[in-house]
Amino acid sequence: MELDLVIQNGTIIDGTGRQRYRADLGLKGGRIEAIAAGERLSAPNTIDATGLIVAPGFIDIHSHADWILPLPDHAEILAPLVLQGITTVVAGNCGFSPAPVTPETTGRIDAISKMLRDREFPYRWGTFSEFLAKLESDRLALNAAFIVGHGNLRALVLGGRSSAPTPEEMETLRRLVCESLQGGAFGFSAGLAYAPGVFAKNEELLALLHVVAEMGGIFTVHGRAYSWVSPFYSPMFFGAAHNLRSVRELIALARQAGVRLELSHQIFVGRRTWRTYPAVLKEIDRAREAGLDVAFDAFPYTVGNSTINVVFPEWFLDGFHQNISDPKALKRLKREIDLLQL
Repeated sequence: MELDLVIQNGTIIDGTGRQRYRADLGLKGGRIEAIAAGERLSAPNTIDATGLIVAPGFIDIHSHADWILPLPDHAEILAPLVLQGITTVVAGNCGFSPAPVTPETTGRIDAISKMLRDREFPYRWGTFSEFLAKLESDRLALNAAFIVGHGNLRALVLGGRSSAPTPEEMETLRRLVCESLQGGAFGFSAGLAYAPGVFAKNEELLALLHVVAEMGGIFTVHGRAYSWVSPFYSPMFFGAAHNLRSVRELIALARQAGVRLELSHQIFVGRRTWRTYPAVLKEIDRAREAGLDVAFDAFPYTVGNSTINVVFPEWFLDGFHQNISDPKALKRLKREIDLLQL
């Protein structure tokens, strides 16, 4: 067998759940051609992996790298991912994606994506398929799967308006979801604690999720609440913990639409929220046992980062630029945030 490269003496963990084992791994043309335990493979080029783990590339399933990959220096910026073994990213999460866009709406998309960028962004496409084609022609440093963002589509069609879409706007939103998935989007994401996703009612989401389900896409979602109490549910201090209400709400939406569901960064914010984890996990388990294709991702540490806007209630985000300068609005906001007691 002719091989280009052999990784020798490594301990293989293949991701299937099988126990780790010692073996040589042979590659040809950039692909795995042979795995040999108990015998030596040979090739013109070898890497001695004694004492090291050999594993498939890791997949970062919650990334915002779609705001970096179109940049000419993206390989340098994302090099730390590759050095940690990440070879694939899933981008377009939390309702934010760089496509689709039009020359008239780049300002709107810029406004909602400020927290994801640190420079002027080069929109060199219109549709989602054009976005993917441009990245393909530029050649990427990593493999990538892309999701179309609800916040992007809402800004595109409704501008900064907080009210529900008209029937005509709803049809435009549904058409854009369909076109984006046909154009190569892996699924549809929403960020229900960020503007403009925070303004979306369940009726709006359900109408779009039916399209996602019909297209075989997945729904990834940043829920309305990740803490036991939040500005997003009433009454504030009675009934189920707000993060549990959020999970129940999203599971119900997915069940109604018949869509696969990924609960993004299913975290428990604040020590008072930690005690809710058994109920939340039980709710997800029950949904899976009932036949819903639902999963979640989480980061393995007790800190995180986001925009300060994520703790602001819907009423404050609606007219944010006026409210941030209004003493009465700020006084009301402070009173509500003080009540959260995370």
